Amino acid sequence: MKAIPTTEPSWLKRNWLGLLCGGAVNCLIGGLYLRKAKKRTEEGLDENRELEYDLQNALQREQDLLIMLNKKDNEISSLKQELQEINKRKEEEEEERRVKEELINIEISSLKHELQEIEKRKEEEEEERRVTEELKHSMLTRLEEMKRKAEKIKTIQEKSKRDKEQLNNEISSLKEIIREQNLRLEEDKLKMEEFKKQEKKAADRERNLQDTIHQLRANVLRMTNVLHGLKKKHLEDFSRTQELLAEVENVAFDQNAKIESLQDLEKEDETQKMESHKEEEEEEKEEKEEDEQKENDEEQESATDNDQDEREDEPEENEVKEEEKDKIEDDLTNAEMKNGPDQILPASVLKTHIRTEPVQIRVEEDDPFKPLSVPTFFKDAVEKYKDSPAMCYKEGGQWKEITYGEYYRQVNLAAKAYIKLGLKRFRAVCIFGFNSPEWYVAHLAAIHAGGIATGLYITNGVEACTEIAKDADAQIFVVESSKEVSIIKAVEEKLNKKFVIVQYRGEADDDDVYSWKDLLEIGEQESDEELKERLKQIAINQCCLLVYTSGTTGVSKGVMVNHDSITWMARKGTVHLGIKPRELRLLSYLTPAHIAALMVDLYGSIVSGGVVYFAESNIFRGTNMKLTLQDVQPTFFFSIPRGWEKFYELISLEMNTAPWIKRMIINLARSIGLKDSKMRQTGETKRPFGYGVADKIIFQKIKEELGLQQCKHFLSGAGPIAPEIVQFFHSLGIILCETYGLSETTGPHTVGIPDAFRVGSCGPITDGYFTKILNPDEKGNGEILMNGRHITMGYLNKEEETRKTLDSEGWLYTGDIGLQDSDNFLYVTGRIKRLIIGAGGYNIAPEPIEMKVKAKLPGVSFPVLIGDERKFLTMILPIATDIDPTTGLPLDTLAPGTVKWCREIGSQANTIQDILEGPDENVMKAIQEAIDEVNKTARNRLHVIQKWAILPMDFSVIGGELTPTMKVRMEVVLKKYQDIIDDMYNV
Repeated sequence: MKAIPTTEPSWLKRNWLGLLCGGAVNCLIGGLYLRKAKKRTEEGLDENRELEYDLQNALQREQDLLIMLNKKDNEISSLKQELQEINKRKEEEEEERRVKEELINIEISSLKHELQEIEKRKEEEEEERRVTEELKHSMLTRLEEMKRKAEKIKTIQEKSKRDKEQLNNEISSLKEIIREQNLRLEEDKLKMEEFKKQEKKAADRERNLQDTIHQLRANVLRMTNVLHGLKKKHLEDFSRTQELLAEVENVAFDQNAKIESLQDLEKEDETQKMESHKEEEEEEKEEKEEDEQKENDEEQESATDNDQDEREDEPEENEVKEEEKDKIEDDLTNAEMKNGPDQILPASVLKTHIRTEPVQIRVEEDDPFKPLSVPTFFKDAVEKYKDSPAMCYKEGGQWKEITYGEYYRQVNLAAKAYIKLGLKRFRAVCIFGFNSPEWYVAHLAAIHAGGIATGLYITNGVEACTEIAKDADAQIFVVESSKEVSIIKAVEEKLNKKFVIVQYRGEADDDDVYSWKDLLEIGEQESDEELKERLKQIAINQCCLLVYTSGTTGVSKGVMVNHDSITWMARKGTVHLGIKPRELRLLSYLTPAHIAALMVDLYGSIVSGGVVYFAESNIFRGTNMKLTLQDVQPTFFFSIPRGWEKFYELISLEMNTAPWIKRMIINLARSIGLKDSKMRQTGETKRPFGYGVADKIIFQKIKEELGLQQCKHFLSGAGPIAPEIVQFFHSLGIILCETYGLSETTGPHTVGIPDAFRVGSCGPITDGYFTKILNPDEKGNGEILMNGRHITMGYLNKEEETRKTLDSEGWLYTGDIGLQDSDNFLYVTGRIKRLIIGAGGYNIAPEPIEMKVKAKLPGVSFPVLIGDERKFLTMILPIATDIDPTTGLPLDTLAPGTVKWCREIGSQANTIQDILEGPDENVMKAIQEAIDEVNKTARNRLHVIQKWAILPMDFSVIGGELTPTMKVRMEVVLKKYQDIIDDMYNV
């Protein structure tokens, strides 16, 4: 410590005592300073300790504040999230409020509308009350008059009582007379046996006459073909031949008249017998009535079998030898019939089984459509729509278009190439592959070249192709790829015959196979003269198309179709549907080997100048169908029932998974859609209240999702569809209509349209399409017969089948059972060839029962009723599964619609094995409940399904159970699952 300096007095400078005193003072002062400094140091230490303590507390408070801030941040984040949820709920509540307001507005509008109706009804009731008062006054006046007349009536009643007693006496005498007539009926029965003997003799004479007529007709055909090339000196011989034929036909007509008279006598006797026993039958018990019904069924079956035996006893068809075919063709080629392609050759028959024979055209006087050949039909369309797009196909993911002018050019080039490669007239060009522009060009080119166009199903194997190649006398095969080439090569080996093969996709692996480019190049090198000569030889009433049936009842038959049937159907159908020029936009995905797809897509587009978009071959995989439809947006959509069922499954799945408020709105809209459907069916042109709103917020969105927002016609055909499926689409504003037709009718015979349809009906019968029901029962059901310009010429090379299916007046016996209502709508209710005849002789139509089961069990693909020659009915149930896109065979995994159904009934099954192993109680219970529900609607105990079995695999085309048009092949199914069926009948 530094001492504090002091001022020393002078007297101390010389005195040591002064120094000592000064040092002592300094020490004292320094000690004081030291004590104060020590004290200050101690106080500083204490302050440091306090500061350190305060610092630690501050640090602790800082950590606490940081923790608190983190908590606050978390609270702020949660509050922000809650705020977002609150805003979201607020928006949902706002949307819900808006929807509810719309619903309330709809309800208010509906209530206003109802209030107006109530007021209107009130006014009507007031008017009715006034009228009632007037009537009451007049009735009182009349009552007085009636009282006066009552006395007279009493007198008359007394007289009537006496007359009644007299009448009872007369009735007793009549009963006695009826008993006497019963005795006479026994005598008549003996006479009937004599009549049957005479009828059999007459039938023998008729068969002999038919043989003679057939031989004479064959001779006349040869003479007709030769006489076309001869001059006037041969006309007299031709006339004498026709007179001879007329005489023979007159003899046949006389014999037929005698037979019909005998049949009329038989019917009269049967009628008398039924009338005489009517009173006795009413007194018998119900059990006896059933026995008599069985006896009647046995008699009808016996009569049918006898008639069938008589038909089968008739001479079989004569096979035409190769030399004879060549001779006929040479005669036709050299004859003077070169006024084609729109000439009509002389003909004396409406049906034939010979490919070269012309038939009569059934033109009505008031028919606006003149006979027209396919080449002229196509040329007329090209002249109208030359620069318009005709076909579109995808290449590299982009749509490429072909105009009508280019379409026509390629057809002519291909036709000239066919002729160069050796195609003869009336020989077949078989087209084997998936839909494409080349398919359509190949088809039309075959007809232009004088050949016969024939489409093959892409599922056909070597055996099916061999049968068709042999029957159709094929010369050229136009195939899609090397896969089809290998099949045709195998056909060549089996038939020991070489074909011209053209491959229209990919590179050909064999040197003797032409590419599509090669074919067109050959046509470019040829002149037009030979093609013009072929066109001149074409006749409208000769065969140009062969459509082979899918073979549900056995071997496929080649249905012969002439030019007039094709061109008339295309023009008539366009008018019936109200299609305008250039309006039609189609998606081609169903095989043109089927007559429906061929007429709609190929010929329907040509007649209206429409455009066809060709789907890619993977169209049936995943969501490709929906995506393609969204891309194309067709104005006309036709599908088989299975296609509509898949749409139904897809829409139902999305609807069931939607939020509840959306489901509520959809259900409200669906109720309006069903009301609209019912109003349309009664002819009402107005839409129900609220339809515009439902269409805007629901119906249009569903159509957009399916790619059908531009579609005006929705059609289902080629098989029966459940009414529940039809009504489902109607409830969504999609007016799905049914169509009915056969290969033998060149497509549809009846078509439902939005302005004329009934649920369950195939559409109305319109002008030109003649229909009648043969031998209708008490409900109006009978075999459906058809007639018109669209009816087939006959079956190629099958004279017996042609004779059984077509009669002399051109009526086609369809083999389908149906009825026609008072509004001229046609209903198909069954099929004769699929009638189940039980062990007791009773007849049951399986289709109505199968459709009811299908409607109750959406997880079942094709329920099949069994019971032919069995004591009771059973059913086999294939479960709908996924299909392997590579092989086409059914997989074990359940289809999406089946999985959805399983979840609805509480099952967790994903495969068929999951169902069968155990088995799955929920599935078994659901099936049994559905069968029980169907059994409650049975006509009687004979129509009850007593047992059922689930099959281990779904049906498929590749597996053989289904035809290419998705119809069940009963022969294959019964054979393949024979053990399962037998187990149900083994106790």
